[in-house]
Amino acid sequence: MLRRIRLATALVAVLAVASSLSAAPALAASPRDDASLMLVLDASGSMAMPDATGAPRIDAARTAIDRALDGLDDEQRVGLRVFGATVLGQESPGACTDSQRVVPVGAGNRDALRAAAVAYAPYGETPIGFALQEAAADLGTDGPRSILLVSDGLANCDPDPCTVAAELAGGGIDLMINVVGFDVDPAAREQLRCVADAGRGAYVDAADAAGLEHALTALAARAFRPFSVVGNPVTGTPDASDAPAIRAGTQWVDELDGSGAERHYVVERDIPGSTLLVGMLGVLPANHRGGAVTIRLEAEGALCGYETVSADGSTQASLIALSAGALEAADDACMTADALELSVTDLGSPAGAVPFELRLVEQPLPANLDALPAAVSAERDWTLGLAEDAAGGELEPGSSLNDPAGIEPGSYRVDILPGETQFFSVPVDWGQSVRAVASFENDTDHPYEAGRLHILDPVGGIASDLLARAADGARWADVAADTRLRLANATPPIALPARRSGEASLAGEHTVVVSLAPMEEPRIIPYTLTVEVVGDPSGTPELAAAPSAMPTPGAAPVETAPLDDGATGAGPLAIGLGVAGGLLVATGLVGLAVWLRARRRA
Repeated sequence: MLRRIRLATALVAVLAVASSLSAAPALAASPRDDASLMLVLDASGSMAMPDATGAPRIDAARTAIDRALDGLDDEQRVGLRVFGATVLGQESPGACTDSQRVVPVGAGNRDALRAAAVAYAPYGETPIGFALQEAAADLGTDGPRSILLVSDGLANCDPDPCTVAAELAGGGIDLMINVVGFDVDPAAREQLRCVADAGRGAYVDAADAAGLEHALTALAARAFRPFSVVGNPVTGTPDASDAPAIRAGTQWVDELDGSGAERHYVVERDIPGSTLLVGMLGVLPANHRGGAVTIRLEAEGALCGYETVSADGSTQASLIALSAGALEAADDACMTADALELSVTDLGSPAGAVPFELRLVEQPLPANLDALPAAVSAERDWTLGLAEDAAGGELEPGSSLNDPAGIEPGSYRVDILPGETQFFSVPVDWGQSVRAVASFENDTDHPYEAGRLHILDPVGGIASDLLARAADGARWADVAADTRLRLANATPPIALPARRSGEASLAGEHTVVVSLAPMEEPRIIPYTLTVEVVGDPSGTPELAAAPSAMPTPGAAPVETAPLDDGATGAGPLAIGLGVAGGLLVATGLVGLAVWLRARRRA
């Protein structure tokens, strides 16, 4: 009897979304309507100095703010605060508390924001730490909150802005601090990167008006796509004998407390002889060191599915994603038991509670299981049948499997931040395969560190093939890209029996994941993403009964710490190895990468 022991882990946004045996629907990308953003702008005297083009920095800032506002919906909540605008001289009274909220956080205030951007002028000192404290207070305590700081130099007032950012991000509030360094010197860059790091956000360099506009627009848009878990509240018990019952078709939310105790649930089966799939999603806090999270699915003492994730030393909040399920013989206990036991074990010691989401899907075994096509490997040395011409236009990426950008096969232009992972979903039917290529422009002045491209199936598992390379030699990973970066990956044809060997086995929305490693001088980088679906639909499972509904939220979102897509320093992540395939998507201050270990082949 086959027992698939699976291992997968993810930093920054990989969601194990439980899926059915039939095609799974897309998760539409949509901004959060309860998120809020406070722009914090440098009005110190140095903003009167010329930028790289010779124009005053303040002029570039005004133009960039105006363009960034064009990219936000009028109902999105935005405010504006300045610092260094009214007191001249570091020794002058009030110089280090010189920060004003000129537009309160709110919706429908674009005219006021534009007027304030035009009115603000360079004048005084640089009390960044104080301005950050005030901006956090401006944002209040409800919903996901972001600060977008723009500065051209070092803080010259206490408190230290890096310390303030760490205090704000570590205080249990759902706050992220993104930073744009405008035409900064190395010392200022180091300090501002520290602010972004400590604030669980991104740091980007901008040398001129065009770069500043690009950075502000990208970071402002990302402020309204934060990470959260959603579902009906449930509390797992230490003892399996009194575990609460949960069912497929609904999302559930519980939390880990770092005690190491198991949390048990009873998964009640509604369809006799069905396959049950369970997905778990959560976020470990920053500086979580050691330990692991494990999910187990059992029936009458038999192990039906198992997955674990380990983390060590990350300085950033990091996403954990696990799933468990089984495809066994019809008379196996995993397929026949009226109820299965689900357990979640936290073996680490996080500083605070870690909310997590459970998703369950129940499917009957297909009547034609034995007649379905066997697994085959992905094609080697393939060539795209589509032109890499970005004819599909500009595309705004998703930040996780919660909100992938839904696309059709085609070629698109995308912007990415160094240290960012992006998600795009495309529908794939049975018997079809996916091919994807991400092509970055050659840059002799700013060499690339590394990049990764992978393709996930509807449950967040690995669908692509390590050995699938394009005819030009491009592969899923390039760890020494230098001035040129080109990534390519492909899946084998989707076939249900392939689940037994860890191959691509679920039709539905597949997610293309593109990752770029941090760079010494972070900036917004354009690339062309081309995605192709190959083959005609075939080998569709015939379901003997209706499946459960796809999981749907039953409650308001449970807020979690925002995920870092920053560009400066995460520590190593340790994972153990299982029998079937696993994925690691890592992002943060040391690097951004996707590692895929070799999987067992049929």
